[in-house]
Formats: sequence, structure tokens, C-alpha cells
Amino acid sequence: MKLQACQNLFPTPVLSFSVPEAETLNAQLEQEIRAIRDAEDGVTRTNRNGWHSDGGLFQRDEPGIAALCAHIRDSFVAATRLIAPGFDIDAHDARLQGWINVSPQGAYNTPHSHPRHQWSGCYYVTQPEVEEGQSGMIEFLDPRGSLSDATLLRAQAFSHSFRIRPEQGTMLVFPSFLQHWVHPNQQPQERITVAWNGRFKPRKKNP
Repeated sequence: MKLQACQNLFPTPVLSFSVPEAETLNAQLEQEIRAIRDAEDGVTRTNRNGWHSDGGLFQRDEPGIAALCAHIRDSFVAATRLIAPGFDIDAHDARLQGWINVSPQGAYNTPHSHPRHQWSGCYYVTQPEVEEGQSGMIEFLDPRGSLSDATLLRAQAFSHSFRIRPEQGTMLVFPSFLQHWVHPNQQPQERITVAWNGRFKPRKKNP
């Protein structure tokens, strides 16, 4: 028989961007982030055994963080243009929030999503090298419900989860509804990441 079509229904995009001159930026970010951690108590959200800053990343004035925030804005817009090319970005205001995660050995993040946003992301400042195992991996959980029978086919399209260990200098962007968690850091070196949420709101017209 002849195939008429194969449609990929309900796709969930996960995008990876390479930040330019990341090595220089990361060295500056690491210094700034360690100074912030030393000066602030942090908060507890999904983090376990690690340090989590408040959500005011975009209000900070450290030069490295300001440069990273510009890259976050660029990836937020780029992801939107790629996935929703007909969306009128100029008719909307962008609302962004971000925070820092410092994960020493044994630290991890429990499964969660980011409601009331369209895109979420994570930038990797430091990522300890590993030869095997799941240390440093972020795992995305299938949002479609039970796939227990379909997983028997061992096809990626029917997998119940997807794991990736991003390299330093990588910016991940994914839909905010997508459940995810971060595996425990099994290395003695700290893993440092910057996470963020973004959403567009219709711009108010002048009366």
C-alpha cells in the first residue's frame, strides 16, 4: 500500500541554543553568582540540598548577569519565531523572570512545571564532567498521559521520558507546561545553572 501522510500530532519542542563567547561569560557569571550566594540566604522551591536565588534575576545589575539576561531574551524571541511564526511579537509585551541554582554534590530538583508562562529555559554556567550515569541530566516527562502499551515499541515518539545532559554554554528552551526534574549531582564540583520563565501579554492600546 502507498503511504498518504504521516503527521506528528501534539509535538513538544525542546530547543538548544549555543551562547556566543560562553567560556568568557561563564567565568564572569561564576564569580558573580558565588558572590550573590554568599550574600543571600536563598529560597526553597523544587531544589533539594542546593541553593536557589529569588526570582529577581532581571532586576540585577551585575554585568555578566545583564549579558546573560540579554541572551535569554533573544532565545525567548527566537523560540517563539521558530515555533509560532505567525505570532505578532510586536503587539505583545514580554514578561521574564529568572533565578540561579547552585547544586553541590547530592543536590537535585524534584519534578515540576512552570504554570502561567509559555516558555521556560535553563542556561548552564558549569556542568561537571561525567563518564557514565545520570548526574547532571535534566529529564522531561511525557505530558500525554499513559503510554504503557505504546512504550513496548521502543520508539522515541512513544517514550515516557527524555533525558539530556547539556554542556556548559547551552541554553535550553522548552514549553512551560512540560514536567521536568534534575537528577542528583554526583560529582564533587558544583553545577551552576540559571533558569527562567517567559510569557507574552497583549500590549495595551493607547486610548
